[in-house]
Amino acid sequence: MDTKEILSDNIRRFRLKRGLTQRELAERLGVSAKTVSKWETGRGVPDTLQLVPLVGALAVSLNQLLLEPAPPPPRDPQDRFGCIVDTYGISLGQVALAAGITEQEAEAALRNDFSGLSREKTLAAGVTLALLSETIPLFAEKNAVVLSHLLARLRDEFGIRPETLEQYAALPPDRLRQWEEEGKALTPREEERLLIVLFALERLFAADSCFPWEYQ
Repeated sequence: MDTKEILSDNIRRFRLKRGLTQRELAERLGVSAKTVSKWETGRGVPDTLQLVPLVGALAVSLNQLLLEPAPPPPRDPQDRFGCIVDTYGISLGQVALAAGITEQEAEAALRNDFSGLSREKTLAAGVTLALLSETIPLFAEKNAVVLSHLLARLRDEFGIRPETLEQYAALPPDRLRQWEEEGKALTPREEERLLIVLFALERLFAADSCFPWEYQ
């Protein structure tokens, strides 16, 4: 990854780890939520003067923010959920977002450690991880078809706005319209991000879930 991509990924990763929305982070920094969105999608970068308050808001060092994180140690082959995450490039932040839990709680859940979670969060984490382990491999070769189906259902049946999905999946604004109407193909990375967000949302709403999604 280049420096800009590393920075955008780190901002999003540490924001999710802190349990902040883009709007909450923006308010702490005195910028707009749109500015934070641009940073996280690589369409803009914070200027030098913004780095100090940014690392303070995210509770990280400047090196942690600017440098690519060290690769995690190899997982135990018996760690089914963890291997799914590694194989298909799903981040802890995406697991946390899908389950409505924090990134620290998602990391514990991936180790099959649910001791610090409430009953509701344990259920949410367990369902999400089981869902990932069964569906991501199944649909890996059919992403475009699955994405189209899920996107249409969420939009038509549940009224989810495209810009909300773009924010959750860290896509540039108007990216879904470009994909659907102009035929601009999604990158593999965009497909992975969008697939997990769409599938998790579809399952949660279809089940009339009360998980903490801010979808409007």
